[in-house]
Amino acid sequence: MRMLHGRAGIAVTLFVFDVLVEGLAVTSQPYSERRALLEELDVEGPRGLRLVATFEDGEALFAAVCDRGLEGSRRKARAATRTGRGSGCG
Repeated sequence: MRMLHGRAGIAVTLFVFDVLVEGLAVTSQPYSERRALLEELDVEGPRGLRLVATFEDGEALFAAVCDRGLEGSRRKARAATRTGRGSGCG
């Protein structure tokens, strides 16, 4: 039973954007490979887990995020071997 603020029955969704695997050094792999591994895990479904969407035009997406004053965005280069940084809108 999920609980939020002590109340049962409130739906919660966890958006997954990266993967760590116990016993496997995946952080040294490029993000594109970690993302492929994450997609193979097939985490989406009735358990309240969703994969974060990916976008081809990162610059346009970043501009839209900043224009709308959104928080909590993450960006990762496909070749990145470590976690990304926050949106950095300023």
